[in-house]
Amino acid sequence: MPNITLRSARPDEANALTRPMVRAKASHGYDAETMAAFAPALILTATHIACDWVHVACAERDGAPSASPTSSAATTPPSPGWRTSSSTPTPRARA
Repeated sequence: MPNITLRSARPDEANALTRPMVRAKASHGYDAETMAAFAPALILTATHIACDWVHVACAERDGAPSASPTSSAATTPPSPGWRTSSSTPTPRARA
């Protein structure tokens, strides 16, 4: 059984973490116009990651990765409505 650890995402993983979010949303059968409307809310940026809102689950078996470390992500915005067209997240210092 693999060991699973949760870690903060790295800024260089923003694109790799955005792709599965878009694929997951698209799997619900939305048309192209609706997906285009969702797009801004599905794009992770280095700024979101710098705020420490994005975490990645990493699986290892016998000390070696058993899946891509970017295969799963969880985001936790600090409050409802955090992502609006007029707001930008503020990075915070990591511990």
